[in-house]
Formats: sequence, structure tokens, C-alpha cells
Amino acid sequence: MFLGLSADTFHFQVKDASGCIFDTLIILKFMSGLTDPYSNDGIKLVENPVTDFMSLQIPSAFAGTLMYKILNLNGQVLAEGSMELQTTADHLQILNVNALSNGLYLLTFSSGVKKFAPLKFIKSE
Repeated sequence: MFLGLSADTFHFQVKDASGCIFDTLIILKFMSGLTDPYSNDGIKLVENPVTDFMSLQIPSAFAGTLMYKILNLNGQVLAEGSMELQTTADHLQILNVNALSNGLYLLTFSSGVKKFAPLKFIKSE
């Protein structure tokens, strides 16, 4: 899997130990991914995978209410809530994810009409 590629033409050439060359041209007409078309504006997971608690670092530029949802890979909302943020400093927010089973999840954010790119995280014990 190649991350961060945009729509373009890519030329790949692989040469094995005996000198045989495999040559191919790949044309990507469009790209789809978790970061298209939104940005997460600096919201970061402090650690990934997470265990019982998830720590989020949120830049001081955020003020007001930040809504969040935790979704499984089927798109089902498993948890949701909100955070009240002040602009005085960077924020460290802790979310309790103890009730989640081990696996891969998405964390989405919105603030008013603005939506942010989802963050992928792994829940493990």
C-alpha cells in the first residue's frame, strides 16, 4: 500500500538477483483516503496503539466545543461526546476507551460546520 500518492502516472521497475527486470506503468486516475478532503489541523494521538485511555494533543488555536465520535470500520458510532476548549494553551484531552474491544477504530471530529480528517487508532490491551 502506498500512502500519500496523488492522482498521477507512476513507473515501477524491479530487478531481481538474476538480472530479470519487471517493468510496469501504473496510472492513478483518482485517490481516495482518510485524509481527503479534510485536514485534522494538528490534532494528534499522543500514543497509538491505545489501551484504556486515549490521550489527544489539541493545538491552542481550538476554542469552543469540539465534538467527537468513535466509529468501528463498519461506520457504526460506538461512542460520542464533546470537549470544551479554551485558547490559552495546547490541550491534552483524555478519552476513556476501556469499553472498546481490541481492534482498529476511527476517531472523527467536528466543530460547528467544520469537519476534520478522522484519526485511525488501534485499541489493544
